[in-house]
Amino acid sequence: MKNLLLGGFAALTFTVAGCGGQKPPANTGGGSEGGGGSAGQTVAEGPAPDLSPVPAPADLIVMGRMKNPAGMVDTVMSWAKLPMDWRGMLAKQEPGIDQVVHFEAPVEVAVALDPTGSGDFPQPFAVVTLGLRSLDGALDFIRREGETVRQVRAGVYRVGSEHSPSCAVAASVGAAPARLVCGDRPEDVDALLPYATRGLPNEKMGAADVHLEVRAEPLRRRYSRELRQLKTLATPFVLREMSLDDPRFDRALADTVHALADEVLAVAEDVDSLSVDASVQGNKGMIESTMALKFRAQSSWTAQSLVEASKRSAAPSDLFWKLPLDASAGTYSAGVDSKRYEGMRRTLAELLDGFLSHENVPRRVRDQLGDLIEHAWVSNASSVYARGDIPTEVGSLKGSALMRQAMKERFGWHVLGIDDSAKKFTSALDKFVKVYNDPQLRTTLKKRAHIDAKEIPTLKVRGGRGLPAGSKVYELTLPGEMFKEYIFDAKGQDKSKPGKPLPFVVIVVPDGDKTWIGASGDEKLLIQKLNDAKSGDAKKTIASKEGLSPLRTKKAVSGGFFTMLGFVASLRTSLTGTGLVGGNEIERAISAMPHHGETPILQTIDIQAGKGPTMVWHVWVPKGVIEDVAALGPAIAAGAMHGPTPIIAPPPMPPEAP
Repeated sequence: MKNLLLGGFAALTFTVAGCGGQKPPANTGGGSEGGGGSAGQTVAEGPAPDLSPVPAPADLIVMGRMKNPAGMVDTVMSWAKLPMDWRGMLAKQEPGIDQVVHFEAPVEVAVALDPTGSGDFPQPFAVVTLGLRSLDGALDFIRREGETVRQVRAGVYRVGSEHSPSCAVAASVGAAPARLVCGDRPEDVDALLPYATRGLPNEKMGAADVHLEVRAEPLRRRYSRELRQLKTLATPFVLREMSLDDPRFDRALADTVHALADEVLAVAEDVDSLSVDASVQGNKGMIESTMALKFRAQSSWTAQSLVEASKRSAAPSDLFWKLPLDASAGTYSAGVDSKRYEGMRRTLAELLDGFLSHENVPRRVRDQLGDLIEHAWVSNASSVYARGDIPTEVGSLKGSALMRQAMKERFGWHVLGIDDSAKKFTSALDKFVKVYNDPQLRTTLKKRAHIDAKEIPTLKVRGGRGLPAGSKVYELTLPGEMFKEYIFDAKGQDKSKPGKPLPFVVIVVPDGDKTWIGASGDEKLLIQKLNDAKSGDAKKTIASKEGLSPLRTKKAVSGGFFTMLGFVASLRTSLTGTGLVGGNEIERAISAMPHHGETPILQTIDIQAGKGPTMVWHVWVPKGVIEDVAALGPAIAAGAMHGPTPIIAPPPMPPEAP
């Protein structure tokens, strides 16, 4: 039984890890939806099994299906172009398994609350089921493996030991004539086997290749009372634990904690279900997935905000198509109603003021910070955003220079476009610079937090070369102490030297009634990206990027794309200096990928209004991404085998005081 279980699931998992597929054998089951009655099954001798319909348990909270596992894996692996026969390899490892496990039949899962379980949160019942080609064949295979078989009733057999996992083989309706049903405990199988073999296979779960659904109603029936009690009992403890015995802070803290607790209860009452669907569309060369969060009502602030946002759904504006061409990710947002956040900003300002008052921060500084939070940077405008990578230099650097460059590369560059005037944002940033450099704040930090001035990054505002008129550069310089190399001589004398300071800039560029804002540790590169965005030259922006055209007509409250390039760049920076693989090897791996990690993965978030809103997140993964993923692993492995890069030793710790 163990080999039957492990062999069946190993076929699905290790193929994803890197084995290609051949054409599957003919599907001997029936039904494309996993339902429609029982496929012509062969059952063990004796009375006919009971195959009458079984309804879903009242406390069912999760059900899911992978419709045709082998077919889905075959398609994806054919895209990866790895010519290995996973069926042949599995048959060699476990002879006869392919004649027993129905790899083209659905794999299904069910989870239900235990209505009689002990304790406040009893472990739910949960089973996973695997399609079998015949009941007799499965029982014969299990006996040959030396496992025990015990008949429970007609068409139902306990197999294997009583230890986890606990399994049974039973006749089934649906696409497979029999199913292997396994759970962590025997009671899982006892509770859910009838539904798993005579109800779940006939459930309508849509046309997607993979469907997973989580239902909130059983959880609400069971735990809503406990959740309300938890609020009543836990709130005083939270308030006491976080209290500063400062009237203003404690009052704002109480308002915040009660509001958050009430919102959690309201969301728990509003939410209906969460579903995930995914399909491998071989004819389109695309994996399409959808996650939908459905609400049944809109009593909560969250649900009401979603309903309000649904009115803003639109295709991306022209601003989106002006983002820099080499962005590894880009998004657009339809904006928000800032009035809905007024209470949050006000409460946050009161919390901060109360905390700073408790820490004896001067009133003038507190007022400036409170004003920044409550009134600055408030906009209802739509916005766009892109991030990209800085060309690597870490392979040729060492010591503090390597630390500085690695930080720059990890941060990359960021560009934000807002459909609102620049004055609003420069005003907020100017206020922040003023309060940041306030002498009273510096004195307080040194006195209360024991932070010396040389350890605090400097912040200033200035102009910049090569920028449009009216632009401002806000420069935050990290002190060289952050990049200090610790060096001690043979006598333990400290010969350490600070590294060079590292400046990061935020640049605000006015563009008529619109604004471009950028941030990076590479000012020259960032200026180029901002100028490209402002110019709107299609050759330098994502307007000419392949694979984005479907976004032009998709209405959503938010959307965009991301690529593997951003992930690979982060991997490059993280691995450099570990001795596992060098930056040059990562660059070669990127070059070896068929599409160089540039194929965009599209996404949108939209909201369907109604009695209760539904938030839907769509993601489209093109075939080219799969091809790149398949090429990346072997390319990195080859680079690692070519020879280890030198490991950069961490700085030694200072010697202990005598």
